Amino acid sequence: GSDAAAKVVEIETINGYFAENLLFGKVFVVEAKIWNISETPQEIKSVTGILYNSRGEKVASKSVSPGSVVSQDDLKNLSKEDLLKQFKDATGGTIPSKAEVPVMVLFTDAPADTVEYGLDIVR
Repeated sequence: GSDAAAKVVEIETINGYFAENLLFGKVFVVEAKIWNISETPQEIKSVTGILYNSRGEKVASKSVSPGSVVSQDDLKNLSKEDLLKQFKDATGGTIPSKAEVPVMVLFTDAPADTVEYGLDIVR
Protein backbone atom coordinates (compact mmCIF):
# COMPACT_ATOMS: atom_id res chain seq x y z
CA GLY A 1 0.00 0.00 0.00
CA SER A 2 0.96 3.66 0.13
CA ASP A 3 2.51 3.21 3.58
CA ALA A 4 5.35 1.18 2.14
CA ALA A 5 5.93 3.77 -0.56
CA ALA A 6 6.10 6.57 1.99
CA LYS A 7 8.85 4.85 3.93
CA VAL A 8 11.46 4.60 1.18
CA VAL A 9 12.07 8.33 1.02
CA GLU A 10 12.93 10.03 4.30
CA ILE A 11 13.62 13.59 5.35
CA GLU A 12 17.07 13.22 6.84
CA THR A 13 17.75 16.72 8.16
CA ILE A 14 15.54 19.78 8.19
CA ASN A 15 16.38 23.30 9.22
CA GLY A 16 14.41 26.54 9.06
CA TYR A 17 15.69 30.08 9.55
CA PHE A 18 15.26 33.71 8.58
CA ALA A 19 18.01 34.97 6.27
CA GLU A 20 18.67 38.65 5.71
CA ASN A 21 18.47 39.83 2.11
CA LEU A 22 20.12 43.18 1.36
CA LEU A 23 17.50 44.18 -1.22
CA PHE A 24 14.15 43.24 0.28
CA GLY A 25 14.67 42.23 3.91
CA LYS A 26 13.95 38.86 5.42
CA VAL A 27 13.47 35.56 3.66
CA PHE A 28 12.46 32.40 5.52
CA VAL A 29 14.43 29.38 4.36
CA VAL A 30 13.53 25.74 4.89
CA GLU A 31 16.48 23.50 4.02
CA ALA A 32 16.43 19.72 4.09
CA LYS A 33 18.06 16.62 2.76
CA ILE A 34 15.85 13.88 1.38
CA TRP A 35 17.24 10.37 1.45
CA ASN A 36 16.12 7.47 -0.76
CA ILE A 37 16.72 4.44 1.46
CA SER A 38 15.46 1.92 -1.11
CA GLU A 39 17.24 -0.12 -3.78
CA THR A 40 15.34 1.58 -6.61
CA PRO A 41 15.12 5.17 -7.89
CA GLN A 42 12.14 7.03 -6.43
CA GLU A 43 9.98 9.53 -8.29
CA ILE A 44 8.98 12.66 -6.42
CA LYS A 45 6.37 15.05 -7.78
CA SER A 46 7.41 17.93 -5.58
CA VAL A 47 8.41 18.96 -2.10
CA THR A 48 6.16 21.36 -0.21
CA GLY A 49 7.46 23.61 2.53
CA ILE A 50 4.86 24.69 5.08
CA LEU A 51 5.03 27.48 7.66
CA TYR A 52 2.96 27.59 10.86
CA ASN A 53 2.27 30.30 13.42
CA SER A 54 2.38 29.95 17.20
CA ARG A 55 -1.20 28.60 17.21
CA GLY A 56 -0.16 25.80 14.87
CA GLU A 57 -2.08 27.29 11.96
CA LYS A 58 -0.69 26.96 8.44
CA VAL A 59 0.30 30.46 7.30
CA ALA A 60 2.13 29.70 4.05
CA SER A 61 3.10 26.83 1.78
CA LYS A 62 5.15 26.52 -1.38
CA SER A 63 6.15 23.63 -3.62
CA VAL A 64 9.57 23.19 -5.23
CA SER A 65 11.54 20.55 -7.10
CA PRO A 66 13.99 18.48 -5.09
CA GLY A 67 17.56 19.53 -5.82
CA SER A 68 16.93 23.26 -6.34
CA VAL A 69 19.15 25.24 -3.98
CA VAL A 70 20.89 28.61 -3.90
CA SER A 71 24.00 29.69 -2.01
CA GLN A 72 24.01 31.81 1.15
CA ASP A 73 25.54 34.56 -1.01
CA ASP A 74 22.58 34.43 -3.39
CA LEU A 75 20.15 34.45 -0.47
CA LYS A 76 21.75 37.65 0.72
CA ASN A 77 22.25 39.49 -2.59
CA LEU A 78 19.79 38.41 -5.28
CA SER A 79 16.58 40.30 -6.00
CA LYS A 80 13.32 38.66 -4.98
CA GLU A 81 12.54 38.00 -8.64
CA ASP A 82 15.91 36.36 -9.32
CA LEU A 83 15.68 34.22 -6.19
CA LEU A 84 12.19 32.98 -6.98
CA LYS A 85 13.24 32.26 -10.58
CA GLN A 86 15.55 29.52 -9.27
CA PHE A 87 12.56 27.68 -7.82
CA LYS A 88 9.74 28.29 -10.28
CA ASP A 89 10.13 24.87 -11.90
CA ALA A 90 8.38 22.50 -9.47
CA THR A 91 8.24 19.55 -11.83
CA GLY A 92 9.73 17.09 -9.38
CA GLY A 93 12.47 14.62 -10.06
CA THR A 94 13.94 11.22 -9.36
CA ILE A 95 16.12 10.39 -6.39
CA PRO A 96 18.62 7.64 -7.25
CA SER A 97 18.81 4.52 -5.11
CA LYS A 98 20.57 5.07 -1.74
CA ALA A 99 21.15 8.73 -2.59
CA GLU A 100 20.37 12.02 -0.97
CA VAL A 101 19.06 15.19 -2.57
CA PRO A 102 19.06 18.70 -1.08
CA VAL A 103 15.84 20.66 -0.85
CA MET A 104 15.37 24.38 -0.27
CA VAL A 105 12.10 26.27 0.00
CA LEU A 106 12.17 30.08 0.15
CA PHE A 107 9.40 32.23 1.55
CA THR A 108 10.08 35.85 0.58
CA ASP A 109 6.90 37.04 2.30
CA ALA A 110 6.88 34.83 5.37
CA PRO A 111 4.52 36.06 8.09
CA ALA A 112 6.35 37.61 11.04
CA ASP A 113 4.70 35.15 13.42
CA THR A 114 6.20 32.09 11.70
CA VAL A 115 7.46 29.79 14.44
CA GLU A 116 7.22 26.28 12.99
CA TYR A 117 8.00 24.78 9.63
CA GLY A 118 7.60 21.43 7.96
CA LEU A 119 8.14 19.62 4.70
CA ASP A 120 5.82 17.36 2.73
CA ILE A 121 7.17 15.01 0.12
CA VAL A 122 4.56 14.75 -2.64
CA ARG A 123 4.76 11.45 -4.51
